[in-house]
Amino acid sequence: MKLNKFPILIFLLLIMTIRVWSQKRIVDSSLNTWWSNTNKYSVNENWYFSSELHLRRANGLEDWQQFLFRPALNYKLNSSIDLSLGYTYIRSCPYGNQPIAIITPENNIWEQITLKHQSGKLKISHRYRFEQRFIGQTVYDASGLAPTIEGNKYAQRFRYRLTLSRTISKNGKLFSKAFNELWINLDDKSVMPTSLNQNWLYGGLGYKIIPNGSIQLGYMNQVVKKGDGIHFENNHTLQITIGYKFENK
Repeated sequence: MKLNKFPILIFLLLIMTIRVWSQKRIVDSSLNTWWSNTNKYSVNENWYFSSELHLRRANGLEDWQQFLFRPALNYKLNSSIDLSLGYTYIRSCPYGNQPIAIITPENNIWEQITLKHQSGKLKISHRYRFEQRFIGQTVYDASGLAPTIEGNKYAQRFRYRLTLSRTISKNGKLFSKAFNELWINLDDKSVMPTSLNQNWLYGGLGYKIIPNGSIQLGYMNQVVKKGDGIHFENNHTLQITIGYKFENK
């Protein structure tokens, strides 16, 4: 076995263990549709900006789930390593049997390193992200029936994503993509892991419509911890993503 494949196999084994464990606590599920736009804006051969816009609906298209905007500044250290500093605005809405009582904003800052390598025609990337989160604090009046957002509560989170992609057509336009992402809640002071937050498992196909632009269609299974901190929900998500890279010529 090649050495660079060993961490991948360990990670996949860990994911399978987490999923078997979390399935025992599944109490809810939702069918979601996520619409995403991802762009890169090249400055020079090393520096580039990126942006993500996500419109997320629950119960098919019926209810709002989340709105998300994520700009970032990125530095390409070499062909294998990218460094990123970014910001995310998230607007989470009540849906299904969620304990969220009111539309809740979140602002977070994150630092990220992405490592890339290739095995034959298979492209592999490892994305490590550390988030500092400022989440709107829900406050209830004396009756308990009129929640408002007052101030923020601070939280930290670590995310690791393993992505595999491969061109599957001779003209290079059709490609497949799969990833698994593990989300871990961290202690606010010691930065030690405290609990599982989410796990995403995705598989899909993409097509390069033009040299710098593509569209992807895929399915994602999302195991996410509910607001009670004990139970999980198992969401089934249809994800449509349009991406474009703006070159600086």
